Amino acid sequence: MEPITLATSLATIVGLMGTYRSERRANESADLDDFLRWLSDHGFQELTAELERNTQLSVSIRALLRERTDVLLAQLGRLDQMLSALAAHVEVLGPLAQAVRPEEQLSDQAVSVLQQLESKESKGFLVSEALNRPPILLSLDGEGQIDYQEHRFLEDDLQTLVGLGLLRLDYNSQGGSLYLATRAGSRFLQSVKAEF
Repeated sequence: MEPITLATSLATIVGLMGTYRSERRANESADLDDFLRWLSDHGFQELTAELERNTQLSVSIRALLRERTDVLLAQLGRLDQMLSALAAHVEVLGPLAQAVRPEEQLSDQAVSVLQQLESKESKGFLVSEALNRPPILLSLDGEGQIDYQEHRFLEDDLQTLVGLGLLRLDYNSQGGSLYLATRAGSRFLQSVKAEF
């Protein structure tokens, strides 16, 4: 991968914007020209040149710079949480993600649910609930059940998967919860450790 491609990745730009904004006082204005000067002063000349060439990128950065600092930093914090949860299961990045944000983990059970869904090539599953029994996750394609062990954390795991965009929540005509496969979930599984 070319250095400019690495330098202009979303994570790099978002991280630099977060650093730039956190260095500024909340009431200090931030504009594209000031951000470009800041980038150049901090040794990011290639990225500065790319931002000056790429109109769409410049427009996007300008819009983000107009956001209130507290709003932008809160959104960047949420993005950091999501990336940490995902990176914890990527072989090379896992130890770093777990060291930096041990509280932001995508559980092994959540990954297992995704992997079973993928291995069955199912479009999703229905959560079937009966009184005084743990829910059953039934494949929508008639491919059997999705197994899980920690019943008390199932809802938490499913909410996390939906929040990360790895599953999509929908409802059937009776109001039952349907969890549908997403491309993001499938791509995520291609990058995780194959140890489950």
